[in-house]
Amino acid sequence: MSNPLNISHLTGLRISGTDAIVFCQSQLTTDFRQLRPEQWQICAWCDPKGRCLAVILACRDEDHVDLVIPRSQLPLLEKLKLFAIGHKVEFSAPMTVIGDLDPDEASDISRLPDGRGLSLSVQASDEVAADILNWRIADLCLPVPWLNNHCSGQHLPQFLGLEDNGGLSYQKGCFPGQEVIARLHYLGKIKYRLAGFMLKGAGDLAEIDSGRLTIRGHDQGAQILQSVRAGQDLIGLAVCPADLPVPVDIDWPDANRPLSGQMTEPKRLCYYRDNHDN
Repeated sequence: MSNPLNISHLTGLRISGTDAIVFCQSQLTTDFRQLRPEQWQICAWCDPKGRCLAVILACRDEDHVDLVIPRSQLPLLEKLKLFAIGHKVEFSAPMTVIGDLDPDEASDISRLPDGRGLSLSVQASDEVAADILNWRIADLCLPVPWLNNHCSGQHLPQFLGLEDNGGLSYQKGCFPGQEVIARLHYLGKIKYRLAGFMLKGAGDLAEIDSGRLTIRGHDQGAQILQSVRAGQDLIGLAVCPADLPVPVDIDWPDANRPLSGQMTEPKRLCYYRDNHDN
């Protein structure tokens, strides 16, 4: 890789064995039969009610599957092992996540849909603060709707955009929550969707990983999933009403530090990549 980075806020797990792909097919929302070894795919692990417990990046090979998840949600992957009874699989210890913002064209590293390289390692690599921030901003733009312990188990995959990026398959067979998720797809109406947001003038305010944004002129708010501080602004992803037109003005009604900004499409957050010091 041209510029390997230790993505320390993420952690990895390798599931190996003759049933590795079959096991992941039965538990996660994407169709592992359609994945290529050079492809990382966003997907989710859901509870029986169809709510996403965790958003995961997955990559398959002939004899193993690699999974990436926020480090704060590692205990969830430990619970995944409980469903492996009867499958010939082995779970690795937590592994280091290595990323490359701009891999060489000749590199055979597996890639995210936007071209970034990603792999798992048992060894750590360098961590450069500016590059890690650019990595996190790129995740917002893609978008990768990482969950945390505040919003785990609250949203259906469709609310997080997984229906639009190959992370949710209706033909793959059964997985936890599949009936609820399919019923919404075929008979229901999607009431919520994923959007980006920008809050201006945050200064030294810490990143926000929970709470609700007030949407001006709308009687519903938006639930924050994650945020990143980029210069003087806070940017992030939130789940908002599906009928919300963007851009639209929003407020963070915190009593100690109220902020204002806009709800927008995630791709507009790419402006902040390499511009976060402005």
